[in-house]
Amino acid sequence: MIRYVVIPGYITSQHDKQRHYIGPMTLIQLYGVNPRECLISNPAPYWTASQWQTEIERRKGLIQLKPRSDDNYTLPTKTGY
Repeated sequence: MIRYVVIPGYITSQHDKQRHYIGPMTLIQLYGVNPRECLISNPAPYWTASQWQTEIERRKGLIQLKPRSDDNYTLPTKTGY
């Protein structure tokens, strides 16, 4: 059963002030979730409105797992949509 949507991206670390890309598999490990329970979402800036709408529908009801600059990778309890 899919429970999480993994949204990779960039963060600026509070520790070294460097910009880092955090990929989907790294996020899955940081949050300590089962990869089988994850949907990976990696929208592109050139997507059309209908593609964005489809992506929003896919994410509904799922807990969002995103990169965090504060290194707090405890599981959030609510969905983003």
